[in-house]
Amino acid sequence: MKKTNSISWHTSVAERWKIYDSPARPSKGECQIIQEFINSHKKNPKILILGSTPEFRDLAHNLRAEITCVDASLEMLIGMSELMKHKNLVNQEIWFRSNWLTMPVTENYYDFVLGDLVVTNLPLQLQPVFLKKIKSILKPGGYFITRDWWPPIVKSSLESAIDRLSKRGINKKSINILTWDLLNLSYNYQKKIATTDEMYRLVKDLRQKGKDQKKKKWLSTLMKHVVYNYPLGKTWFVKMRPEAEKTFSKYFQIKSVQCTKDHCRADQCPIYFLKKS
Repeated sequence: MKKTNSISWHTSVAERWKIYDSPARPSKGECQIIQEFINSHKKNPKILILGSTPEFRDLAHNLRAEITCVDASLEMLIGMSELMKHKNLVNQEIWFRSNWLTMPVTENYYDFVLGDLVVTNLPLQLQPVFLKKIKSILKPGGYFITRDWWPPIVKSSLESAIDRLSKRGINKKSINILTWDLLNLSYNYQKKIATTDEMYRLVKDLRQKGKDQKKKKWLSTLMKHVVYNYPLGKTWFVKMRPEAEKTFSKYFQIKSVQCTKDHCRADQCPIYFLKKS
């Protein structure tokens, strides 16, 4: 299968983001938890957002924060702006086109750093470097707030995942949940990685072997969704919970771990509130 061009993938990110649903993107409940936490700790905060997540930018505007966004792709920053409720306030944001390891921002400046599922985008050996960088740009007592990903200890099968959702029919929410389950299934516990290539392989193999026409329809829809929304060659680097928290604890105090109740995979992507130690 031909590799997806990363530039063209970024330019159509707004259209792709419309198709995403929780747990792949922050839910209303998760944003409410984060917004209430920040509001209870600091008025008119200085917030740095890792990436272009429109939900996080909106909640920061709700808080009347000074907002800085750091993304390696200018196309992402521009495209995601179109999906914001407060897109009329985008001109108030400060943007840096940079990677997160070398971003040119002031140390000891931000009250909060927000990032959605960001740690897993970095190779394992770079995750400590990244966390050290985040700690350096936070004020004393500042917080790094991020959803993380906990792969399940015991995997089910793709067939059983389809069976669980089949009664709901194929819709935006069910196909997003199934994609998340497929991502979990692609996780390699020894290598501590999950890849889009393995996601494609799992769907392709089951579709070729399957005889149930209803399941084949689900698989065809799933394949189209994954191919359109997840670029080939993408790798996530994921530690299981005990190891991940051990790494977090070297740089931050884990003050709270919270889960929303408004989507059914919330326990697999908890919100960490990490205080600069």
